Amino acid sequence: MTALTTRLCRLESFLPLTPGCCVCRYWTDLTICNDLDICLRPETCEGCGRVVPIVECRVFVGIDLEAV
Repeated sequence: MTALTTRLCRLESFLPLTPGCCVCRYWTDLTICNDLDICLRPETCEGCGRVVPIVECRVFVGIDLEAV
C-alpha cells in the first residue's frame, strides 16, 4: 500500500461509514474471472475478514487476470 492509502485507511476507521474496510467496502456480488478460475476478488476480504459472496461471475476466456 502507498502512504496515502495507509493514511486513508487509518482515517476511515474513525468515520462511521458503510461496513467493511477500505479494501472491501464497495465490493458488489459481481466479479470477473477468467477460464482458469482466477477472479479479481475473493469472497472473503483479507484485511478485515468480511464475507461478500460472489453471486454473479463473468468469465472472460484468454485473459490473464494475474497481470491486472
